[in-house]
Amino acid sequence: MSLIGQKVLVTGLVTRPDLNYQVGQASSFDEEKGRYTVEMAGEQVSLRPANLQKAPFRAGGEASLADSKLHLEPHSKVRMRELSGRVDLNGLGGTILCWDEVKQRYGVQVEGTLETVMLRPVNLEEVRAPRAEKWSPEWRSAEADAHIEAKEREMMELEIAQGLKNPFGGLPIPPST
Repeated sequence: MSLIGQKVLVTGLVTRPDLNYQVGQASSFDEEKGRYTVEMAGEQVSLRPANLQKAPFRAGGEASLADSKLHLEPHSKVRMRELSGRVDLNGLGGTILCWDEVKQRYGVQVEGTLETVMLRPVNLEEVRAPRAEKWSPEWRSAEADAHIEAKEREMMELEIAQGLKNPFGGLPIPPST
């Protein structure tokens, strides 16, 4: 099946992982190289057929860029959306458990329950926790830092003084012959 002129989903790239789960359009196929030329985000890339699949489509026939970029690892947090068979789950959160390659669905544990459901990527939205400010322990105040520095200086002075007494660090000095 030729993908020329089709919207395609890029997967499995090792050297350009930034392109994985993005949608592009296959514009041509180079028989000699055995690769498709794919246009994506103003860039043309040459990709093997094994790294391409027909892009997922919504009802309107347009490829969904948001859905195609969705690649979730186990333990990722998601929100369920646009479910028609289980409308009671729309808007609820969940946790990704696994990816079923055969069914092309994610196993999702519904938040706050033991229920697990299998959902298509188009019915999931990744939820990211807001970035927290950098944490610093309370004991690292300016006063505590000054105390630590004073103790470090005291320890270094003690080591220097001991080193001046015996520069060999307590090793017996061999008798001179």
